[in-house]
Amino acid sequence: TLESFVNSIVDENYEFEAPLSNREISLGYENFFIPSFNDPEEVYFDPVVTFFTQAADNDYFFDKASFKLTFKDGIELNDLSDGEFQILFLYALVDLFDSEDSLFLLDEVDSHLHYKNIENLWDALHSIQGHALTTTHLLDSITAPQNGFEHLKIVDRGIIKEDRKAETIINRLSSLSRMRSVQFDVCSKLENIVLMDDYNDWTIFLALAQRKGLNIALLSNLQVIKQESSCGGPNEKLGKAKFEWIKSLLSSEAEKRVKNIFIICDKDEAAIEFKINDGVSVAGQESRDSVNSLRAGNGGIGMFFLAWKRREIKTYLLSYTALSNNGLIDHVNNDEIPARSYLKENDSADNDAIRALDVKNYITTMIDTDGVGLDKSKLEAYVSEIPISEISEDISNMYNFMVGKL
Repeated sequence: TLESFVNSIVDENYEFEAPLSNREISLGYENFFIPSFNDPEEVYFDPVVTFFTQAADNDYFFDKASFKLTFKDGIELNDLSDGEFQILFLYALVDLFDSEDSLFLLDEVDSHLHYKNIENLWDALHSIQGHALTTTHLLDSITAPQNGFEHLKIVDRGIIKEDRKAETIINRLSSLSRMRSVQFDVCSKLENIVLMDDYNDWTIFLALAQRKGLNIALLSNLQVIKQESSCGGPNEKLGKAKFEWIKSLLSSEAEKRVKNIFIICDKDEAAIEFKINDGVSVAGQESRDSVNSLRAGNGGIGMFFLAWKRREIKTYLLSYTALSNNGLIDHVNNDEIPARSYLKENDSADNDAIRALDVKNYITTMIDTDGVGLDKSKLEAYVSEIPISEISEDISNMYNFMVGKL
């Protein structure tokens, strides 16, 4: 190896019979790989790396103090900015140690980088044979097109959390001046989006679906985004704010990976007709026009306009058994609704009187904690008291519809 280097680069006539005089040599892309660096006894590292590492281990062969590194157009190492030096170091690190067994642990490796070099950074990290974990606070890295949503991890008190990840990312970026566009940059990475009036609505739905014996793991690829339905009366268009949000998302400049968007609205005061075949899709010409306006030019994305038959998701927490156990049954079974519509044991109460009830005041006391809001442990404890027979078929219908579209 040494003989090949000397004869190829230093002096082709050197016979190794006398000391080699100190001299200056130039290594460039034209001659760097001319020598043979292979050593049958060295199997741990790349032979080129091994040779130069050992040669520069002391000043016997290479005089390190005399090294001069020159790049294209005569640029020297001292001419580089901190960011340029940083990404050059990263490239060298990858070249030296990348293999299928490599794991690179990098702390804010994107700091000090120009936005163009941030793109180069992620191109490099996504092309390695091994694996890389790196922390970041930079928006350019979070929204980089190379980084899919599956690549983003939220660290909270030393624990990686996947639960409600989209909500957490958006909340952490909420202080930015261009929050609206940032939200679309993040949401463009999502394949399956669910628009609901509140993040907690999804938590309640999952609790009821699981209690009903449905496999909620099949919904794990859905990411919920909070967006109100904006329907305060019969004359207001149901889901107007949700449709406007989708239009803004689809018109944003970010590269989109969206496959399906499920628009789930609270019924509130709206007069809604439902498709008979699934029980959750909003029917009527107006709803078809709204969906078709979104599909124009976005034919590859599934758009599904859905709603609850009841006033809101909390209305599905009404249960004769659970409310009786907690001394609250009189809040429902009273003179304000017909006796034939009362909650009954082992009955799902899918009737119009129950659907229209505003239950927030007394249901919230069962599942919320002051200063916290929805308390998941309280919710789970309450839902466990609801017999499966007292859970509305609407929960199964919504679950089956979404699973069937994934």
